[in-house]
Amino acid sequence: MSNWTCGRDGRVAWLSFDRPPDDQVRFDDLVDLRGALTALAPDEDVSVVVLGSARPGGFIGHADRGEIKAMREGGPGRLEEWLTTLLAIEDLPQPVVAAVRGPARGGGCEIALACTFRIAGPQASFCQLEIDRGAMPGAGATQRLPRLIGAGRAAHMIMTGRAVGAAEAQAMGLVDAVIEGPDVAAGMARWAGELASKPRASLVGVKRALLAAQRLPMAEGLRLEQRLFHEVLTAKGERA
Repeated sequence: MSNWTCGRDGRVAWLSFDRPPDDQVRFDDLVDLRGALTALAPDEDVSVVVLGSARPGGFIGHADRGEIKAMREGGPGRLEEWLTTLLAIEDLPQPVVAAVRGPARGGGCEIALACTFRIAGPQASFCQLEIDRGAMPGAGATQRLPRLIGAGRAAHMIMTGRAVGAAEAQAMGLVDAVIEGPDVAAGMARWAGELASKPRASLVGVKRALLAAQRLPMAEGLRLEQRLFHEVLTAKGERA
C-alpha cells in the first residue's frame, strides 16, 4: 500500500505523505511518488501540484535510516531512485509547491529543493543534517541549494548542518512565502489556488523556460523561450 495519497482542490493536486512515526522516505516511496507524478503530468485539469505531509506540523521526512545503514555497510542501494524521482519533480510540466509545515531535514529538504516553490508555516525549518552523521547530501542539495541561495550560504548550511527557520529561509531566498495565521493549511491552499488560477499553458511554458535557464547556454535558452512563447500564445482556450 502506498504511503502517498492524492487529493484535488480545484485545479490543485495535493500529494500527501504519511509513514509513521516520522515520515522517513524509503526507495519504494520514491517509486510511488514518481508514479503519481507520471499520472498527473498530462492531466489538463491540474495546473499545480503540492507536496507535503498528511499530518499537521510536518513535512516529508529524511531518507529511511535502515536503508542508509544498509548502504553504509556495503549492501545494495538504490540511490538512483532519489535522483530519478527528484528530477521527475523538477521536470513535471506543472509547477510543484513544497508545503512545509514542520522540519524539512536531509532528503526531505532535498525534495523541497526540487520543487518550483517552497511555502512554509511559521514552525517550518530547513536542514541538511548529513554532515553530523558522517555523510553528505546525495539527492541534489549540493547542486540545487547554491542555485537558490548562493554558494556561500549553501556551503554554510550543508557544512554546519544548521537548521534555518522559516523567516530566515525566506530572507535568503529559500522560501517563497511564509504562511501565517490560525489555519496554516488553509493559507497554503489559498496560495496554491491563486497560482493555479493562472492559465495552465502559461505556467507550463514559463516553468520549462526557467529550467532551461539553468541547463542550457543562453542562446539556446532564448530560442526555446521564443518557441514556447508561440506555443503558449496559440494554445487552445488561453488568452494573451
